[in-house]
Amino acid sequence: MNFRSDLPSYGLIGFVGIGLILYFTYICIFIRNRPSSTVYIYFSQLILILCLLSSLTYLFHSTILICSIQTLTFQILPFCFLLGLNIHFLCQWLIQLTKLSAKSCFILFSTFFLFFILILIQTAILLIWFYYQNQNDTFSKYQCQRSYFLYSLILNFILLIIYFIQTTIRFYFNKQIQNLIYFLTSLFALIVTISWICLFIYLPTDDYLLGYGILIFVYVFLGPFLYGQIFYKKTYRNQVCHSNK
Repeated sequence: MNFRSDLPSYGLIGFVGIGLILYFTYICIFIRNRPSSTVYIYFSQLILILCLLSSLTYLFHSTILICSIQTLTFQILPFCFLLGLNIHFLCQWLIQLTKLSAKSCFILFSTFFLFFILILIQTAILLIWFYYQNQNDTFSKYQCQRSYFLYSLILNFILLIIYFIQTTIRFYFNKQIQNLIYFLTSLFALIVTISWICLFIYLPTDDYLLGYGILIFVYVFLGPFLYGQIFYKKTYRNQVCHSNK
């Protein structure tokens, strides 16, 4: 496997390095603050760094192995990240609506079952995509061929829209700073994703478009999340004082 040695490659290395610093800063502050959370948030945090590191595969020249890794990580990792956030919010919605501890176990089981089913559906979509890709693509030494690629990302886009709807409703009914941060991440991610789709339609074989696309996707979430954790304690105190009044 040969490394690329052009300017976009150096840019990728720089952005990944900055992203790693921001990510570990966010994790350290998150551990210090110890906010109430679910296993799905921890799952999404793990996927976030995998998304960041997956962009390093675009530093290599195209081979069958590299193309497969790039494509699969772009299909799977953002899906798992958005799925974790959506299931986390759904779990919170259901617990708040029921307000019965006896039903908490049922809610946790049902959300996990939904989580598992959606992963199976995405796996089926990827298998179908692989079948049609192998029928229509020929490997190029310098470019990865990705026909029907946007169709394989349809569930990712649906999850992003659901995440946007959930965060909008949460912020509308409860205008806390944490809900604002979630809303802003969903709005920015939606804008970035739509812009990326438009670019991909015109530049379907540009590998750097995927590499920088997933980097920007990570930054859209990482920046606001870090900001929210830095000011978490101050915000929490203000909310407690406001509720006591």
